[in-house]
Amino acid sequence: MSKSFSIDLNRYSLGRTIGGSKKLLERKLDVSDLISVLMDEGFSEFNETRVYHQLHGHDMAGFRSLITSGVLGVPRHAYVTITAFGKDNQQLVVEFDY
Repeated sequence: MSKSFSIDLNRYSLGRTIGGSKKLLERKLDVSDLISVLMDEGFSEFNETRVYHQLHGHDMAGFRSLITSGVLGVPRHAYVTITAFGKDNQQLVVEFDY
């Protein structure tokens, strides 16, 4: 069985506070951030190997909630294939095979 969804990383960013101020320094998200969220959700088998990093900061557009809703009902032993395409590889198709 398989399930898949797509994501456009251009729509998402992560904001971190600068020092003690309330100003946010924003950065775009990439495949490593997607893999980190999936690992936090319990997935461990990927077609890519990346070093895990915890996603710290203010999730500016609900990236984590989009991922968690996309993996509802998917067994955590599923094999995750991530395919990038588009300008700067910012569009991703995430497929779960189980």
